[in-house]
Amino acid sequence: MKRPLELAELLPAVHRRRDLERGGELHALLALIEQQARLVEGQVAGLYDDLFIETCAEWLVPYIGDLVGSTTLHEVAVGRRADVANTISYRRRKGVVPMLERLARDVTGWDAHVVPGFELLAWTQNDDHARRGDSLPQTLGGKLPPLAFEHTATAHVRDRDAIDRLGGPFERTARSVDVRRTGRYGIHRALLFLWRLRAFPLRSAEAAEVGDPRRWAFSSLGNPAPLFSGTDWGPAREPADDEAATVAEWDVAGPVRPFAFSTEPRRWYGEQGSFAIDGVDPERVICKDLSAWADPPADKVAIDVRLGRVAFGADVPPPAGRAVSYRYGFGAAIGGGPYPRERRRELPRGQRPSPAAAPDSVAAPAEFGELTVVRSGDAAGLAAALAAWAAAPPRRAVIQLEGSAIWRLPAGGLTIPAVAEPVELVIQARNEDRPTLIGNIEIAAGELSRLVLDGLLLAGGVAVKGEAGELVIRHCTLVPGRALIRP
Repeated sequence: MKRPLELAELLPAVHRRRDLERGGELHALLALIEQQARLVEGQVAGLYDDLFIETCAEWLVPYIGDLVGSTTLHEVAVGRRADVANTISYRRRKGVVPMLERLARDVTGWDAHVVPGFELLAWTQNDDHARRGDSLPQTLGGKLPPLAFEHTATAHVRDRDAIDRLGGPFERTARSVDVRRTGRYGIHRALLFLWRLRAFPLRSAEAAEVGDPRRWAFSSLGNPAPLFSGTDWGPAREPADDEAATVAEWDVAGPVRPFAFSTEPRRWYGEQGSFAIDGVDPERVICKDLSAWADPPADKVAIDVRLGRVAFGADVPPPAGRAVSYRYGFGAAIGGGPYPRERRRELPRGQRPSPAAAPDSVAAPAEFGELTVVRSGDAAGLAAALAAWAAAPPRRAVIQLEGSAIWRLPAGGLTIPAVAEPVELVIQARNEDRPTLIGNIEIAAGELSRLVLDGLLLAGGVAVKGEAGELVIRHCTLVPGRALIRP
């Protein structure tokens, strides 16, 4: 609705009536003045918004950044405005340990933990003000005294958890002062720990059977792989909502510590934990070394977090389907993995997109061609989908594999047949899934102008017979040697 002319309403009614009788020249003049007044009013109202980085105009963001000394070491993924806002938060809480942790995460993109070196220094007990550990909190690994009591003596050799943490980022054992220039423990030292690897979550993936129906490996290839910590089944998150809180051991993307899992299995195992086995209750789960596949108790399910192995007791039937959820560690979102993959409509060489095309669209794959969905682990369904495609190939077709299951291809391999006319075929994983294809893939010669393999873990060979068009392998992992040797 158009706003009324406030200046014209201030005129006496007689002048407004006479102006209307003469064609509204005065109203037109006041409308021009009103327009400029609105511009000035908007600029004045924006002056207050421009005082804050959250509401200021876009052109003011670099100037506010210069005022607070915001300098980026790399390309900012979240945007310049968010980077300046983070810098303002850093300046307000300068020197605080949670702020240093957040700064390290924002700069490197890795999980970080900061430990003030002076907090780990041993000190002499005061006889007049003795601090006793009579009422100590119950914590991981037994009764741990608070820092003021703990750091007045040597290491607590009876506390297995404290000894297990020794030398790590979350240790609480007292140290003597190190006066060297490069010393680790001192009054003016701050220890910064970074985790280079990222923890990628696999939800309802298929575990591999290792020689026996009661012996599984979390990895679909059956190889030893440590289980990583994490509880949100999604991208990296802020470890704590409280700005004054520091990260905990289960907040960072690192391998799960066996003793921590054995002491508090519910913190690590389950739907809200770092890993889980569908159909297995937490009460049955124990931590055990399965390097030699030692049998667990008859009514228990043993998990080796260092090797990513599972062994079922004699009285516990293994669940059908071998569905597990866990996190594995890797350095970046490349290769086959459960990270979001952008669907990019690429055309064959020499062909230009039409003006109506959207090459950077991330819409459903069905918008890019005829879509065929193959359910989880159905290798026969994949072969049938290829046969149906070859019988009447559309201009562009997409065969999508759903789930992070294992597709065991036929003994002779999976053959992509030749077709009579130039077409494009895409075999892809559903977004944020990681299917595993075990076996060889053979591409027959023909008029297939373009074949795309997207988001797959390939444990086998890819052979092209004769002359083919264009082969694109993206977001895929090809297992070295076609298979991993199980120890």
